[in-house]
Amino acid sequence: MTHAGQIVQILTTGGTISSKLTGSGGYSPAVGAGELLHGLSVEHSVVRTEEFSRVLSYSLGYRHVAELVTRLSALESGPEVCGIVVTHGTGAMEEVAYLCDLTFSGTKPVVFTGATYHASDPGSDGPHNLAAAIQVASDPQSQGRGVTICFAGEIHTARDAIKLHKYSPVAFASPNGPLGLVDAGGVVYYRQATGRIHFPFPPLPAPQVEVVKAVFDMDDLLLRAAIEAGVAGIVLEGLPGSGGVPPALLPSVAQALDRQIPVVLASRAPYGRITPISRGESGPRVLYEMGAIMAGDLPAHKARLLVAVVTGDGQNVGQLRETFRLVARGGHVS
Repeated sequence: MTHAGQIVQILTTGGTISSKLTGSGGYSPAVGAGELLHGLSVEHSVVRTEEFSRVLSYSLGYRHVAELVTRLSALESGPEVCGIVVTHGTGAMEEVAYLCDLTFSGTKPVVFTGATYHASDPGSDGPHNLAAAIQVASDPQSQGRGVTICFAGEIHTARDAIKLHKYSPVAFASPNGPLGLVDAGGVVYYRQATGRIHFPFPPLPAPQVEVVKAVFDMDDLLLRAAIEAGVAGIVLEGLPGSGGVPPALLPSVAQALDRQIPVVLASRAPYGRITPISRGESGPRVLYEMGAIMAGDLPAHKARLLVAVVTGDGQNVGQLRETFRLVARGGHVS
């Protein structure tokens, strides 16, 4: 018999975990929500499945995630649900999970998981990851920790998780280590999630925020194109040292700031945080003094989402700067 607050709701969205090889070559989502549970050693009486979508994650957009957050909120209000598992493609998982974490205000656990190897592969990691995610979602310790990603027995915050390997079953990492683990002894947490903040989902169409990747000896063509398109914000992914950029970008950065287009400086390096102490001709200190916002330890693709939800909430550049100071672990440099 199922009691109140004991059901784990599984929402399937597609991705590699639900994909099989087709006769034309390559794999595509083909496994239904209920089929994902076949062979798992879980009590089906306390697991409920729902097919939310059936696509690979690179096909998703803001509209899909807005609908997902709405569904999560509806499930959160159900007294019979103790937690939610979202099966998802790994390609956009960290971004979709972080966007949900920014805009979902519930306290029940929402756990994203997926697979590196598709369901046709006899060594698919999907069943193991799904079983572990169900454990995490049903564990009372998971309450109030925000949206997480459970993969290869590790629990990562949506804010921190980065996919660092294309095909390894241990695909995700957090620069400061996982939030917790799932093993034979159950679920264990090592720390609390930090750097979290909540905003309403941005009105659709979401504000256009572009990421411009700085590379050796580039010009400002992409920056100029973003400015001319009237974007709501620009995230500049600096070189993987201190976050400096080629000097040719500075005139366009100045132009964007003059037009009140926020420019956020992130780093190509996945570990560490941006601190504006390197000057030179076009180091982070120069951009900081021009008015650029430091992304702290947020990678460019997640900084983009934070800019979108903050500007979508009607906040100005000053308020955006304060939000990054609060959530991006940017530190204080005089």
